[in-house]
Amino acid sequence: MATREIFWNISFFGEVLLYALAALAVGAFVYGIYRHVRRILAGKPVFFPRDGLGARIGRTLATIATHRTVSQRHPLAGVMHLFIFWAFVVLFIATTIVAVDYDLFHKLLGVDHAILRGWFFLGFELVTDLFGGLL
Repeated sequence: MATREIFWNISFFGEVLLYALAALAVGAFVYGIYRHVRRILAGKPVFFPRDGLGARIGRTLATIATHRTVSQRHPLAGVMHLFIFWAFVVLFIATTIVAVDYDLFHKLLGVDHAILRGWFFLGFELVTDLFGGLL
């Protein structure tokens, strides 16, 4: 059955090092968020209009999803930015699936390849390879 080999040819020390560096990166990220939140909460309250909030959020999400403003200024740059953005989104989701499959199912529950096996794995690899190409 087709499946993914995780940490192939990586020693136990290498795996521990990876998780330690990941913990440092997450810690730095959380500290940065904390600093921003502390700075924002120290500021003065501002007026925030709530009328038409749903429509504004919808327009914002549509602009983010389509990169309309970048595409209007320079069409080719807009297309490239769209490819890069969606490639990162899909590859982040793929990395999360791999982490759940390995860290949760394999490491904690002792189940080998609960998600990434068979036809799902082959389709998963095809999609991640295509979006990696877009990147």
